[in-house]
Amino acid sequence: MMQDTPQPDAAATMRAAALNATAQQGPAALELAHGYRRADDGSVVINETDALSLHALIFERVLCRRDRAFQRADDLRKQLREAGVAVNDTENTYRILPRAPTTHDYQRVDDGTVQMTVEDQAQLDDLLFQRMTAKKKRDYDAADQVQQMLREAGVFVDDRARTYEIRPPRQKREEPTTHDYRREDDGTVVVNAPEQAQLDDLLFQRMMAKKKRDYDAADRVQQLLRDAGVFVDDRARTYEVRPPRTVKPEKVYSRSVEDDSNIALAPHDYEQLVQRLQARQRAVRHRDWSSARAIRDELDAVAARCGCRLVLDDDACTFRFSTKPAREPRKRVEDENAHDYKREEDGCDRDDIQAIDALLAARIRAKRCRDFGRADELRDELRALGVFVDDRRRTFYCKPKPDPSAPPESPRIWDNLKPKNDRAGVGAIGGGRYGAVPPPDAGPVAFVAASTPEAAMGDDFAAPPPAPPVPVPVPRDNGFPDF
Repeated sequence: MMQDTPQPDAAATMRAAALNATAQQGPAALELAHGYRRADDGSVVINETDALSLHALIFERVLCRRDRAFQRADDLRKQLREAGVAVNDTENTYRILPRAPTTHDYQRVDDGTVQMTVEDQAQLDDLLFQRMTAKKKRDYDAADQVQQMLREAGVFVDDRARTYEIRPPRQKREEPTTHDYRREDDGTVVVNAPEQAQLDDLLFQRMMAKKKRDYDAADRVQQLLRDAGVFVDDRARTYEVRPPRTVKPEKVYSRSVEDDSNIALAPHDYEQLVQRLQARQRAVRHRDWSSARAIRDELDAVAARCGCRLVLDDDACTFRFSTKPAREPRKRVEDENAHDYKREEDGCDRDDIQAIDALLAARIRAKRCRDFGRADELRDELRALGVFVDDRRRTFYCKPKPDPSAPPESPRIWDNLKPKNDRAGVGAIGGGRYGAVPPPDAGPVAFVAASTPEAAMGDDFAAPPPAPPVPVPVPRDNGFPDF
């Protein structure tokens, strides 16, 4: 059976007839018929054939929209977009977009030293075009990747000047095969050929490790050279072969000729004692104080079981035995009342100076034990006795001893503030260490409420005179406001 082909509807036939009739009159008739105007800057110039096709598509789309054939209208709009034409139905305008470039706009600006084949030039142009397209699309990651490929190929691009330069590849430096250190010593140490070859190899390894910034490997090689007696000066590019250090012979302990203890030792015990003393000497040489102290305690314990003492002379490397008991160290007796405070000469003589010294010494001990509360209590007790302490100058000042039978006086603030020039508590007005000090017969400090502000300020602060009256402006009849 044969399938029936779809027949065009009457509207499509009428649109085709109208389009053909108008197209025969030219592009101007089509543009006048669809009513759309061009809204771009006219930079893209098209010929008459392209203009006829463009206006025919726009006119056919207008007819389809009039007949409500929206599917056909959308197809025509997509066809226009593919051709680079953007249609705006709201403003009845169209714009011809410039076509995307197919080649890059970079120019070569080098001296042409590097010759390019046709294949290499085509590949280079393709990379430059890819970079230009990626930058226009703001795909900067892809543009940077292309730029890295160009740099690896020796092509350097200047985007601002729109140029590129092809540079010849850098000549690789020849790797050195020997080191550049020279020997700088007096030649006391003679190095044979195999040892010199091994030394040169180590120096070369250190030089290459430093060039590669492998400082750990360079330090390991340097340690090997130092262990062999070779010291390298990297700044002067020299090395020095030093002779090995002479090891001092180990001193052997022997029994002192001053030993009068008449204690006999068997040869085996004598040899064992000397071995332990030599082990102690080696521990002291290596600063192993714990091992040296343990050996000495062991030997002292053996000698104590035998009823004697072992006396050592490490400087002479001798030992002896003594049956006399060890002298006990003299105990240091400290004066409980000792202190480092000095008495000021302008103070009064006191007959209770020993009690004052005891309080000062107790205060020092309390401060050493960081018992500052107890130290403050002792300071207050000294003040009650008329003794004032200056911790910064390490001195103390004595006032006359207070009479215990006298009634307690009211505390006055200037009793604790000792002026520099007058230790009795009286100083000139404004002349003391802490400023003005009131006279001693002024009585206790008292504050009396004043009845008026003038009385509170005193005679020296009289009330200011009254301010003059402010003149009142007189209004004028000139029509202007008064200022």
